[in-house]
Amino acid sequence: MLFACSVLICSACRSGNTNITSNTNARHTLKITDSTPKIMFLNYAIKKAHNGKKHVTFLSSKTVKGSLKQGFKNTEAPNTPEDLICTQRDKHKNIITHQFIDNPLEQRIEYLDETKAFKRALIALDSSNFSVRLQLHPKTTHITIDHKMIQQPLASIKITDL
Repeated sequence: MLFACSVLICSACRSGNTNITSNTNARHTLKITDSTPKIMFLNYAIKKAHNGKKHVTFLSSKTVKGSLKQGFKNTEAPNTPEDLICTQRDKHKNIITHQFIDNPLEQRIEYLDETKAFKRALIALDSSNFSVRLQLHPKTTHITIDHKMIQQPLASIKITDL
């Protein structure tokens, strides 16, 4: 009896704000149910092919009610040409807002050398997972992940209202 009650409570507490469906062309649709401020967490995988081309795959998302703290957005120009850009677009594909993502295929680490001095190293990866946290704009209909140097999106998500 206690187990059945806990399962019922857990299923009632689950967030019903986001519904993900995928189609054959690897684009995803997220359905948002109300107009309260939302924070969206998007998870992606990125892989570098042998020819150097990057492939980004949408993994999952979570949408929660709330607002990001002021000053959170990373809107400064990217440091390297390999950095990515996450863009929110309206129904006419006009840019509403954007934020930059440090190249997920480069990992920066700090370590102590033999003399116990801090050193920095840059490790190049062939594949990696990365997350994007953004304040979802009410008029957003598409979210894209773009490479700074390429105008074609690496990944695209469509947002629709119920």
